[in-house]
Amino acid sequence: MREGKRQRDTFEAYFRIGDGRSLAALHGLLRGQPHPPSLRTLESWSRRFEWQTRLAVLERDAVVAQRERLTAEIHEMNERQAREGLLLQQKGAAALTAKEAGDLTASDAIRAIAEGVRIERLARGEATDRLNHSNDDEHDPRLEAFDDDELERLRVHLERGEGPAGPQGAGAPASE
Repeated sequence: MREGKRQRDTFEAYFRIGDGRSLAALHGLLRGQPHPPSLRTLESWSRRFEWQTRLAVLERDAVVAQRERLTAEIHEMNERQAREGLLLQQKGAAALTAKEAGDLTASDAIRAIAEGVRIERLARGEATDRLNHSNDDEHDPRLEAFDDDELERLRVHLERGEGPAGPQGAGAPASE
């Protein structure tokens, strides 16, 4: 027996039921129609016309299509945000070069440029901040020549705005 229009229409109704889908639910749905198929007939059609396999293919295709739409929407969003980031940078740069022409302060213009750079980088999938990751083995070896007292004196001098005052007043340890 080939699948006819009635079986195809019934399968489509079965598909539209969604998550709570069952042949019993389909049977209940069709009960209001003239000459509805029996539950046993629905079970037979389901086996014969491989409804479960067809449902799996339709659902997989729907997931793939949804993923493709989402990917395209994310791509469009990233492109739009990158353009907006560039526009912010341009507006900030224009405000800095012709400051009297706009209402922005220099600080606002610089903030617009920085935020535009951040938005553009984020939209293009790049890091927005650069972090210096170093371990304890990576430091300036010249600092090892200072003892705790010398480092404390240096800190105090710098806090007072007196400039560097390391060993021999040069800001760096003496060569040995």
